[in-house]
Amino acid sequence: MIDSAKIGVLVDIGKFAALIPLTTVWLATEAGLDLVIAMVLIRYLWRLKTESPKTNSIINRSIKVSIQSGSFTSVCACCAVTAFILCPEAYLYAVYTWPFGRLYSNSLLHALISRKILSEIAHGTSEAHDIESFPVSPRINTIQIRSGN
Repeated sequence: MIDSAKIGVLVDIGKFAALIPLTTVWLATEAGLDLVIAMVLIRYLWRLKTESPKTNSIINRSIKVSIQSGSFTSVCACCAVTAFILCPEAYLYAVYTWPFGRLYSNSLLHALISRKILSEIAHGTSEAHDIESFPVSPRINTIQIRSGN
């Protein structure tokens, strides 16, 4: 927040060097927290395992979803902090920081869709066998325009 406010009032680009430590801390914290959240979630899910094969299957799929979503955002955040440390004046890090909002939104949507599929599997109302195969319709819905003839 402070970093954003300082950038907002920064008129002279020559003063950018003063923001390098703040930006480095921000990017490193983001990368570290992404990894910590993913590891805590995986550890928590791992402890929930039981002797029931069906429950373990659902937990394993939840762990797989956690790894997929957490690792993707973590790798992107690590690339951003690395690019910023190596060459902060080149703005190469912006390639990785620009899509952060979309990455987190997609991770959330992926988790929500996975929960729905896992719930259907647990209740026996779905024939889904693999968490990666989301029910996406192959056809494109189109609007047909009829002429007034």
